[in-house]
Amino acid sequence: KISANLAMQAQADLAWGGKPNPAMPTPPVPPAQGAYYGGFPMMPFAMPPTSMADSSGKEMEEGRDKAEARLVSRSITYQKEGGTTANGFPVGAAFPDGPAGARGFGLLQIVNLVGFVLNAFIVNTSSLGWYGATNTELSRKYTTFLTPRGTAFSIWGLIYVTQGLFTVYQLFPSQRGTDNVFVNRIGWAWTCVNFFQIMWTVVFAQDSVWTALVFMALIWASLLAIVIRLDPGRASTLIAGTYQEDERFNVSPLDWFLYYLPFQIHFGWITVAFILNTNVTIVFEKASVEIMFAVSIACLGIALSSATFWVATRRDMVHAFVIAWATHWVSQHITNTSGEVPLPWGTPNDALMVRSLSMAAGIVSVISLLMGFLAMSLAWGSFFWARYRSGQ
Repeated sequence: KISANLAMQAQADLAWGGKPNPAMPTPPVPPAQGAYYGGFPMMPFAMPPTSMADSSGKEMEEGRDKAEARLVSRSITYQKEGGTTANGFPVGAAFPDGPAGARGFGLLQIVNLVGFVLNAFIVNTSSLGWYGATNTELSRKYTTFLTPRGTAFSIWGLIYVTQGLFTVYQLFPSQRGTDNVFVNRIGWAWTCVNFFQIMWTVVFAQDSVWTALVFMALIWASLLAIVIRLDPGRASTLIAGTYQEDERFNVSPLDWFLYYLPFQIHFGWITVAFILNTNVTIVFEKASVEIMFAVSIACLGIALSSATFWVATRRDMVHAFVIAWATHWVSQHITNTSGEVPLPWGTPNDALMVRSLSMAAGIVSVISLLMGFLAMSLAWGSFFWARYRSGQ
């Protein structure tokens, strides 16, 4: 009977973020389907393993939200020595903290800082021609039917600003330690992103187009891992009508802005960059105009499908907005008849197929924009409606 009561107490605490009774410890037990675990909705097939304190009396700790008023706890449970977090990501020896770290920082926080600084430095200094040809020079050399106007690349400013804020915020004393669920879930994947992005910058400057495509795929895969690990156990969709309230924003708006937004923007843009890099490779291989045009149409379909998928499965408004941004500038760029925008094989900018492709890119942009607003209204609507109901 006592064990059953403890399990019920832990179930309620993990599901609703309620403050536990100090006299009644709450061992980590998996919640039922539809409940929240570690601050995120978990399905039975996606639940991470949990570990109980063994007979030797290893102490178990539970990290909780600092604000008692939050509806959902982001609690994770871990063993102090050589254990694993309840969300399945390593802590302890993997992420040393306290005296073993530098001024109380975990190893991962330090690596995040160093990786971001190196990435920002090398990528931005590439425009000076330090590593070979600049991106502007290579863009004109390998112009495609989907090359956007230069204005589109200003989104890198937003990416670096938001990721810079993340890098600084994760170093705050309140965010340090092995029990930072967001840093643990992002894990070493962002280190991979920074490394692969540096390598892409160098090899592309050396005109190694195929090698650059490989590194672009690795950047995309690493960002995909981050986006998925920040939202584990997602199985419901808008189409099926099973998307539960609070499922998207059971973290605070501040946490979403600092931990989610930077990587969602980056992932959306790298999706576009991967598509563009693929088209550059086809131009590099001197394919015919017919093949280039067919691939461009297919890539616009892939871009729209990507926006649709992330909106339908995760209400990811950011991904849709980034796709809309990129395809808008593609639409505006390829029909420029000023002579400043050369197209493959000297194709006229006012040719019928070019104008048709421009219209298709514009349609993709509008649809993606509308889906982004739909996802935003549903996600934020659920968030504020849940807060309103909790206050009644």
